[in-house]
Amino acid sequence: MRRLRVLLVLEDSSTLRHCTRLLQVFGFDVNQAVTFDQAMLEITTARPDIVILDGTSANTATGLDLVRAIESDRQADFIYKFLLVHEPKSAELIRAIELGVDDFLMQPIEHGELLSRLRTAARVLEYERRLERQRLSGGAVRLLNREGFIQLLETQLNSPHSLQNAKGQIACLLVSIDRYQRLQTQHGQMQIEPAKQAILSQLVTNAKIPHSIAELNEHTYAAITIGELADTLALAETICSQVTEHAAFTLGATDRITLSIGLAFAPNQTASESTHSATALLDQAEHALRQAIQSGGNSIVQFGQFAEEEAGWAELATTGKLFEYTLARDIMVPSSLSLNHRDTIAQAAELFQQTQLRALPVVDEEGKLAGLLSASAVQSQLAKPNGGNLPANSVMTVDVVSFDEQTTLTALIDYFTQESPLVIVIVNKGRPTGLVTPSSLATLCEQLTTETFAGTPEHSSLLAGLVVPNLCGVDAE
Repeated sequence: MRRLRVLLVLEDSSTLRHCTRLLQVFGFDVNQAVTFDQAMLEITTARPDIVILDGTSANTATGLDLVRAIESDRQADFIYKFLLVHEPKSAELIRAIELGVDDFLMQPIEHGELLSRLRTAARVLEYERRLERQRLSGGAVRLLNREGFIQLLETQLNSPHSLQNAKGQIACLLVSIDRYQRLQTQHGQMQIEPAKQAILSQLVTNAKIPHSIAELNEHTYAAITIGELADTLALAETICSQVTEHAAFTLGATDRITLSIGLAFAPNQTASESTHSATALLDQAEHALRQAIQSGGNSIVQFGQFAEEEAGWAELATTGKLFEYTLARDIMVPSSLSLNHRDTIAQAAELFQQTQLRALPVVDEEGKLAGLLSASAVQSQLAKPNGGNLPANSVMTVDVVSFDEQTTLTALIDYFTQESPLVIVIVNKGRPTGLVTPSSLATLCEQLTTETFAGTPEHSSLLAGLVVPNLCGVDAE
């Protein structure tokens, strides 16, 4: 469900900024315009639900011109129009109302009043758009909300007449327009509305129960059907083909409206035997709809259709199954750099400075793991006289836990749990190839956001801004 979209058409930049910030804090999607042309472009490309127009003495004409332009497009969705006034006169207010202004706001704007008036506007918007949907469908559709739909479905499930005498099964059918938000943003609501009416027309035409169509959100509809399984599936196919194969629903050169449909059938039992609730049946239909969307859209899914996949996921969810075949080499932080045991502390310090790492493996003459050197140990040694000339192996940690690349993730987790080492070095034929720490394992399950890649204040270069925070931040003493 998208947020209510407000367009501010105000000349004063200070008021524009103030109103924008206030409305955004309270969850509105806010766009701005200063001139008539800017406002018309916003109305055409990203049609708002509410507009607040400048009606002060210097700009009343522009505000009223916009009202005329909005009112002239009777085919578009209703827009609630506020006029911002400073010293209103009775004759001017009457003229503004006659032109189509819905409400007035006094300048300066009082916060509480503005929020209260916007809630009133939202109720009017809901009423107007329900009326419009009924008008477009010839008044035949009385759309239920979710609660009303569940009540009606419960009645049908517990009705002896519908369960014993109807030929077939009761089914819950959900139809959703794929990628609705993107289509609405790119092509506008008016381009999508005919597809909605085609969906409603098919549902109404084929509904065996009067007034059983519900609008769950602005792009998803629900219906109750009674019939043979094949007939219900055929209805779903018909709804899809009416929209996806019709030239009128092609948007632009390549875009096309498609639908996802979820179906759930109630067990064919008598009323005394029935234990299936309406809420459970709707939940099953919504689950099927999600699977249709996850399949890429433009598809019909029946609840239980992917039972084998569901069972597979349930098995993976059991302890240890999901990462049963994950090896150390799959999750280690690769360590392509290492120090030779003969390198000096000064050379190690330079490498740490270049890489910003906090620990590096040390190798012997054959390239095999000899120990682990931490950045903190290097810094401590540098503070001593002639400390930079000492070899790295003089301060490295030799008691290093290492595992082969083929070690399973389960074995690594078990070892961390029992022994709690700061770091494990992963090796291949004795040569270090990566590092694993408790934090690196934990980080695998953390959600990635854009903040994950944010640069730190001390690293302002372009490269530093792209570096993911070090997963092996450990000082191995």
